[in-house]
Amino acid sequence: MAMALGNNITPKLIASVQTQTPSLLKSKVNSRSRKLMDLINVLRTSKWSEQDGHVVGLTCNGCELDDKDMKMILGALRKWARNLQELRLVSNKIDAKGIEVLAEALLKGPLNNTKQLDLQNIKIGMKGVKVFFEALTKGAPVNHHQKREMTDGGTALEGASTNLTKLSLANNMIGDEEMQVVADALCKGALNNLKNLSLAENEIGDEGMKAFAEAISMGALNNLE
Repeated sequence: MAMALGNNITPKLIASVQTQTPSLLKSKVNSRSRKLMDLINVLRTSKWSEQDGHVVGLTCNGCELDDKDMKMILGALRKWARNLQELRLVSNKIDAKGIEVLAEALLKGPLNNTKQLDLQNIKIGMKGVKVFFEALTKGAPVNHHQKREMTDGGTALEGASTNLTKLSLANNMIGDEEMQVVADALCKGALNNLKNLSLAENEIGDEGMKAFAEAISMGALNNLE
């Protein structure tokens, strides 16, 4: 089942829910708040359709979603779509708090089964990168090789880890300093199942790439394709 929450002007198409069998639901609305409520209603009505298929994909691109909206959506997913495999949140207005809640949902919440996450053009910058990767690090197992090589002496807490295999952070104001935060988190076992990582259209220079390369050489992202 795939779901799309779009932001077209005429007509405004809010939700396209397609099950793994051919059923399709579409709804037109006139405001962002109505979009969110319609989305939640779609998730609710799909709750008992397990014989037809689960909600496995949700796209909310360009919908001006903020931190409050993210909490509402994640609450709905927790109740009615715990097997979500793919989430696209391109070009929204999610701030650091929403990013942190999202990361926590990936570890032990409604997004723990999610494989693909697209956060292109959220403009999260240093604050967003820091809360996202610090939250992911809390549940990341650290292998013995990485423990020996870590220079800050830190270790990650044992616990649930994200199941993400594909992540896009393209066009998110990530530079060398932000890349150092990413590299440190990767060295601590964050995103250890990741196979595909997109950092396109950022401002990563030589220092950032050096930090990333060092993390890879230490065993980070060893499933990367």
